[in-house]
Amino acid sequence: MAKILLLDFEPKDLESLRGAGFEASLRVTNWKSPKADPIVLDKDCRMVLYQVLHDNPASQVHAEDSSSVESLVERGGYAACFIGPSAPFHLTNIFGTFPEIAFKDNATPESFLPAKDSPFDGLFQAFGKQILHAFELFPAHYATNWEFELREAERVFKVRVLAQSADGLPVAALLQKGRGGYILMPWFGDKNPEVALALLRDVMPVLSPRLFEEEGHWIERSEFQFPELAKLQAQREKVLKEYEEILKRLDAKIQEAKAKSQERFQRLLTAENAELKAAILETLTYLGWQIVDVDEYWKRVIRSKEEDFWLFERNELKVEEKLNKETVLLLNIRSGPGGASDEDAMLLQRYKGRRMQEFGNTKMKSVLIGNYFSGQDPAQRPNPFSGRMAEEALKDGNGLLTTAELFRAIKAQKEGKLFVEDIRKQVAERAGIVAFEF
Repeated sequence: MAKILLLDFEPKDLESLRGAGFEASLRVTNWKSPKADPIVLDKDCRMVLYQVLHDNPASQVHAEDSSSVESLVERGGYAACFIGPSAPFHLTNIFGTFPEIAFKDNATPESFLPAKDSPFDGLFQAFGKQILHAFELFPAHYATNWEFELREAERVFKVRVLAQSADGLPVAALLQKGRGGYILMPWFGDKNPEVALALLRDVMPVLSPRLFEEEGHWIERSEFQFPELAKLQAQREKVLKEYEEILKRLDAKIQEAKAKSQERFQRLLTAENAELKAAILETLTYLGWQIVDVDEYWKRVIRSKEEDFWLFERNELKVEEKLNKETVLLLNIRSGPGGASDEDAMLLQRYKGRRMQEFGNTKMKSVLIGNYFSGQDPAQRPNPFSGRMAEEALKDGNGLLTTAELFRAIKAQKEGKLFVEDIRKQVAERAGIVAFEF
């Protein structure tokens, strides 16, 4: 089995590495290909080389796949990553979390200072001018430090800075943990494969001389084993094979469960624009509302469509009858990398006023729902609504809701903490910022 895994490289890079005499295999993440499998390493794998150049905002992808790489490092293996423009979760979902890791933009990646007396010194001298992107990886209090420790509960990483930015912050680092370590490198663009080869040829033999050696002494081979030991070894191999088969079946079930019940709702956390509208439509249908797409309703009429959806409780009345006398929720959908704009909030009351006048019905409520700060981990997103927006929405009887909060409600419903009727009721009745209670 291959001792090196190339992750998100190209087939030509694999052939180049094999041509240089290295036992390697190639896989891709689900950020690069939606059909990729979970990351499970071959039992003989000693090193992972990973390219990160993603703008995919799906922060939940591979969220539970880091254990293989973490186990590899604990046993003495190494995981190296070439970090291009991306988000921290593109790294940590695969490698596991690192305390205080931060991807801070560095305006001058070509200006750096390599560490002295480091196995990596020659590599940076040879390829330093090829660096196209280099995040500053840790906060300012680590400026000018060449060695430090990162601690989080029982987890300890010994950090050796391999290169500093012009501001003295780490842009390349070796994080040692257990018997192995993580190598965080800048982005060398098309030169990444060449740097990877230099890393394997020139750096790793110094850093970990026995990394790719065959395990075990010749005395352990089967021809030198008595029957009782050979029997135990065979039992062990059988158990390992059964374990791998069990893992394979579980991984298949996990992927099936994600596809059937998880991924469609996870789009609430990652999607934008038309994809987000489709995700919200599917979620609202699941929650039991009758939904009218305003664009479709007025598609033969030349007029401004304004809000996105009308929501009604299901009954036998026609849409026109409901618009005239039933309670109507007017849904406005937004998304983006930042928070809600003043205009988003202002339009809520304006659209509601127009629909009240148009249909002669005062039983209407506007709801702004948005996937704001869409590129960030939902657990760390700030409140996208200002105090003034919340105050105005509360006064006008309108709602402000994030798709992350809606996802939280769906998760609670799946866990038996909420009924779908509870979710509909809270959306319909709560004014201001909607935070579900359960």
